[in-house]
Amino acid sequence: MGPITFDVETLKDNTPAKMQEVKIPQCWVCMDQGFLIYNKEVNRWMGEFIAHCTCPEGTKYMYDGTKCKRPSQYHISSIADLVDPEMMARENIQAFIEKYKDNEQVMGKLQQIRGKA
Repeated sequence: MGPITFDVETLKDNTPAKMQEVKIPQCWVCMDQGFLIYNKEVNRWMGEFIAHCTCPEGTKYMYDGTKCKRPSQYHISSIADLVDPEMMARENIQAFIEKYKDNEQVMGKLQQIRGKA
């Protein structure tokens, strides 16, 4: 079997690029991820850890080994145990606005949400 050849022009999609739908987060603390990954040193070992958010999405990541059938010391901390959630939400809102400040649709959606609150 010989080499496979093709015309690059036939592979190009000449349709106009669609504007990606920007989702406004329900939770500004975790940005709807449900968790936060952070670095922490334990016994001179630097590792990545996870903390669950206090929002509904974060409940998927809650774990407390002491309450299991076979108890263990392991658990997933809450974001609220590590940082001030209100401060984190403010910083995430500011970063989101900075990122999308030139997008009229996103800013309009934010204004609608703000008006309902």
